[in-house]
Amino acid sequence: MPAQCAWCGAAQIDGMDCRTLHEYLTGYDFTPANAVPHAIHFLQVTCFMVQHERYSDEALGWAQTMLRAHLDAGMSAHDLRMYVTSRLQGSDSSTRTWRFNRAPDARPLPKIAWEITIADVAQRMGREATYAEVVTRWAHATLRQMPALLA
Repeated sequence: MPAQCAWCGAAQIDGMDCRTLHEYLTGYDFTPANAVPHAIHFLQVTCFMVQHERYSDEALGWAQTMLRAHLDAGMSAHDLRMYVTSRLQGSDSSTRTWRFNRAPDARPLPKIAWEITIADVAQRMGREATYAEVVTRWAHATLRQMPALLA
């Protein structure tokens, strides 16, 4: 039986753990033949970070807000990119009072049986739907389950 991820519960695929899958998909995002919109890259990275306990509590709240803005409220891909670029890489990042990365001594997060994981994305892309469609489903599922992390 393949090893399971301690954070998201996904089984390894052909010996690849979640981090390896994340690196592969991040590289896939930017290859000229596959170049995906920034919004899809944002969803992929955000879902991975949420499901693997990489975000601080404050960043989890930010991620939930941004996922809702894009997926539920219809924030355009362009507006999402402009917001992320200006707020996270621009001057605002120097005045932000919280860190994105979860501290090693932060409170443990509750374990969640995630409906869709990065392993599911890797297995489904190109078979059931396009990469963008699978990542968008993953983001919707992650957003639905996030309140348990923020309680």
